[in-house]
Formats: sequence, C-alpha cells, structure tokens
Amino acid sequence: MSFSDTFTAGVDAQPFTLSFPFIEESNLEVTLNGVVQTLNTDYTVINQTNDTVTGIGFLSGAAIKFNTPPTTGTVKVSRNTTLALISKFLTGSSIRAKDLNGNFLQNVYVTEELEQNSVLVDGSNALEGILDMGGYKIINLATPTADSDSATKAYVDLNYGGSTESPNVTRWAYTSDGSSETVLTGDMSGAARYGGSLSFTDGNEQVFLNGAFLERNVDYTTDGVGTTITLTVALIRDDIIEVRSYNNLPNYEAVTGTVGTTKWRKVATAGQTLFSGTGDVGGTLSFTPNREQVYVNGILQQHNGVNYTAAGDGLSVTFSSGLLVGDVVDIRAYNNAPSGGPTSINDITLDGNIDLNGYSYYVNGNNVLNQTTLGSTVLNSSLTSVGTIGTGVWQGTAIDATYLDSTLVKTSDTGTVTSTMIQNDTIVNADINSSAGISYAKLGLTNSIVNADINSTAGIVDTKLATISTADKVGLAAIDIDGGTDIGAALVDADLIIVDDGAGGTNRKSEMSRVADYTYSKVSGVVTIAPGGASSIGTLSDITISDGGDITLGTTTGTQIGTATNQLVGFYGTTPVAQPTALTAQDTTITFTAPGTADYAIQDLTSTGSPFGFVTADEGQTVLQVIANLQTRVSELETKLQSLGLLA
Repeated sequence: MSFSDTFTAGVDAQPFTLSFPFIEESNLEVTLNGVVQTLNTDYTVINQTNDTVTGIGFLSGAAIKFNTPPTTGTVKVSRNTTLALISKFLTGSSIRAKDLNGNFLQNVYVTEELEQNSVLVDGSNALEGILDMGGYKIINLATPTADSDSATKAYVDLNYGGSTESPNVTRWAYTSDGSSETVLTGDMSGAARYGGSLSFTDGNEQVFLNGAFLERNVDYTTDGVGTTITLTVALIRDDIIEVRSYNNLPNYEAVTGTVGTTKWRKVATAGQTLFSGTGDVGGTLSFTPNREQVYVNGILQQHNGVNYTAAGDGLSVTFSSGLLVGDVVDIRAYNNAPSGGPTSINDITLDGNIDLNGYSYYVNGNNVLNQTTLGSTVLNSSLTSVGTIGTGVWQGTAIDATYLDSTLVKTSDTGTVTSTMIQNDTIVNADINSSAGISYAKLGLTNSIVNADINSTAGIVDTKLATISTADKVGLAAIDIDGGTDIGAALVDADLIIVDDGAGGTNRKSEMSRVADYTYSKVSGVVTIAPGGASSIGTLSDITISDGGDITLGTTTGTQIGTATNQLVGFYGTTPVAQPTALTAQDTTITFTAPGTADYAIQDLTSTGSPFGFVTADEGQTVLQVIANLQTRVSELETKLQSLGLLA
C-alpha cells in the first residue's frame, strides 16, 4: 500500500481524495510542483471520517481542497507521521484503549513510511529528489561502465584531463603504391608523404581516407599503443591516408565510443547555414578559431569561406550554401591546441591522377577550376583549341582576318557588294533588320513589278508591313468574318463595333452600349425605356389581361392600388367610390357565463306572466355566446378591411 498520492491538476477531479489513513492533519505534506504548501493558508483537509474502531485518527477518503484550485501542475500528498509520542504512561496512571491504540497505530504508520521511503539496492524503490551528503564523501566506487555510472576523480583525470604537458597536433600521411595495404605503421619504408614514423596518442587520433573521416572500430582499429593502424578495407593505388593525433588533450573519444565535450553535432534543417548554440550532442558550441574541424556527413569541409566561415568568437559556423535536411554536421574543437606537423607542402610529385571527387580547385581562396568550368578569376590561359561555342558572348581579343576566310565581308570593308558576293537564297526575311530600308530610287523598279512577276506562293511577313491607313484600300468583301474567332462570351457595353458614320464613308468605332440606347429610343407608346435600360409605363385608359393571365406582385415592399384615400375604386361594375368611412364604434363586448352544454336549437320564449324567458338556461347562455362571438368576428373583419385600405 502506498502512503502518498499524486494528482494532475486540471485532469484529476478536485478536491483531491486521499487513498490512505492518517492520525492528524499536520502529518500530511502537500506539494504543488515540488513546492510545499501550507495548511489552512494554501489548502484545507475536508471530508474526514473518524476511525471509530481505534478511536484515533481518520480513515482513507479525506480530501485536500486548495483555497485557489490549481489548473495545471503536479500535486503530491504524502503521510509523514510525527515521531513525538501521542500518549505517555506514568506510574500508577490508568491505561485507556484509545491511548494504546494511538501509540500502536503511530508505530505502524512510522514503520510503513520508513519502508516506503527507504532506498533499496535493487532499485525497486528508487531515490526521489536530491541526495545531500552534508559535506561527506562517497568512497570505494567501482570503475564506471555505463553512461549513468558515477566516476571517481582518478578516472576523470585519467580520461578527461590531468596532463601537465602542452597539447599539440601531429600529422602523418601516406599515398598508396597499389599494394593493397591494410596495416599502416612506421614510415612505410620511406614512402610516407610527410610526418616521419607513425606515432599518435591512442584514442585521440583521427584517420582520413582521401579526405573522408573514418570511424574508429568501424573503418579501422589501432594497436592500443599509438604506432599501428589496421584498415578494414585495403587501399587502392593513389589512395591518400592521413592520421592526425591530438596529443596531451583529454581522451574525448575513447575505445568505448563515448563523446566528450570537445565534439559538437547537429542535424541540419532544410537550407540551414548558421550553426551555433546547443547541439544534439556536445552541449553549447565553443571552439578556438582556426583550431576547429568541420564535417558534413563525415566529409571534412574547407574553411575561410570555401565551404564555411568560422566566427571570430568561436561560437558559430556559417556555411557558404544551405545544407539539406538531415545532413549531419560535426564540429571538432581542439581548443588551445597549437598546430603541429608541417603547415605547407612546397612540391608534390604524382604518378597518377588527382580526383577532386566533384569539388573545385582553389588557389588562395579563389575558385580556378571545377568539373566543367574555369573560374572567373582565371585571367590568362594557353588553351590551344576550343570546341564549339554554343552560347554566350565573346569577351576576348577581337578575332582578326588571320583566322577568317579572306572572302568574308567585314564591317570595316569599303566598296561595293555585288550580286556575285551573295549566294542565292542566303538573304531571308529574318536577315533583314526591321529598321532597314532600300530607297525606291535605288531599286529602279518603276513599272517593273507587275502581277505576273509575283509568285502565287510569295508572301510578305507582318514585320515588313506598315499599318494600312489609306481609305478604301480594304473592301468589305475582303474581310473574312467567318474565319474569325468567336468572342466566346456575352456581349457587354464595352465591346466595340465598326460603323459607317452617317453612311458618309467615314468609319468609326462604337461601344455596344450605344446600340442599346438607340434601340430603346425607338420604343413608342405608353412604355418608355431610358438609356440605361430602365422602363416606365405612362397613362393608360384601359388594361386588358388575357384569360388565364395573372398579376404577380412583390413580396418585400408590395404594391398599392390607389395611393390616396380620395382616389376612386370599384369592383365588378360598381361605381368607383373613395375609401369608405370607418364602421360605427363597437359596443362593449358582453360578458356571460358559458353554457354547460351549448344549445343552438332555441325554442319559443316562454312566459308565465311577465317577463318572457328561455326554456332552459343553456339556451339563453348559448345566445349570449353567439352574440359575443359575432362582436369578435366583426371587430376582426373591420381590422382586416382597414389593413387593406378598404375602410378608413
């Protein structure tokens, strides 16, 4: 049984009902989000049920009621029974059952709480909160094996610091001679590219194959003492292996593969260029500028703006172009580590190709060559032949006559271009500039071009024709209306038509709205149509509606027949009259007692002298009921006639 309850504010019903008994309200500890609450100030205890069996304390089912009910957060209620004796027994005193039960129940509750709050070595009852050692030590720790294990000072010093020597970097490189090497050691019989004999601090090395970062214990293993590296896959000719050793630094990546504070990793979002702050691995990014190495998906990147730029404060890296979503960025920060090994190579002798693997070749930060293009910074070259130049603008030295056909006419030539210099069918419409022109006098074509001279298939392109503006040059029969494209929509006022103004031979454009105005103006009689299309009816003498015809009226405002009370109206051949006056004022409605059973068969009045009367009371009361009903109906009829305007 648990002697604490946990509730979620805003989810669990309030007040919070307890599942355990207790002796006094002061034995309850209530926290909200870990903050202890005060009895009667922050909350009260309600719904207590006394334990009538023992005579002391309260049963389970009591509830915690907050004075200001929380809407979010975690509420925890624990029972912490006091150790102070509830009852003390003195010599000669009487012993009551309630006192014995109280002390016994107190012992039981305290024992239960000790059991529940004990930290068990098997982890079945784990510690909650902070373990305060009060200034004392935890000693005799074993060597940690799991990420969550505690570690001794000696272990930390051994693996993550404690060295008194200055950190430094050594580099060693080797180019394969094609002998399928897997074991790298020494100076490879003098074939090492640089770095002398292979030597590195085991666990602090980095191995690259043709610039690609290799994973320890996956792509290679070491001999454990820093003199030999064994590759998983053999080298091929011209492969370049480089080994970098970061000496006297914390062993940030030991054989177990755990990641230390000098390695930072972040998975890129789409188009991301700036990387800073907290990474997915390695905490907050911080490095000594020019002592960082940046990798994207294991490929070492070039700095100084080639692939990325490092901030001068060592807190951010900005890539030259956006990365793809899911790209893995690793930044290794070798803080305060002076560079070691050679910093430059004066001469390289190769007996094979250099494969840039899709990258560009840079000189002093300038792109001079990539897979398909010479860089824009290349000013001089000694190309002896160039393939076909398909597009672009020639920006080099002008090509002189030495490289051209001697018969080619150039813009700098003077003289006459004769017909022998122009091949047949070589000048076409597209060759003639749109602004070019040959004067009529130079053609000598007076009376020389007649119908017979023009081929039936000849045509003049539109760009060579000016607008025809001379009147009477296009006959009506020459316009192909049938061959035109249909407007595909209803005509609107803004559409244009062509009219012969006054039939005088002068053509003008006109909007379609003028057609409607002209048509409306020709409508005569009592119906008139305004230019906008609105119609009205003038004075009529008679209106005849065909048999079966209807008059449909509006349902919103309605229609008046007669707009003044003095206008005359008659129905069915009667003489038209003005609006009739109101009916005589109605007398007060009679009151009566309803008949028990209405009797409409009224018998002759009876008399046993004077006065006369009805045979039965129901008959008389029925007559009074009918009179009252007629009063009501006449009043309703008057109201309806007045609403129609047929009565004043």
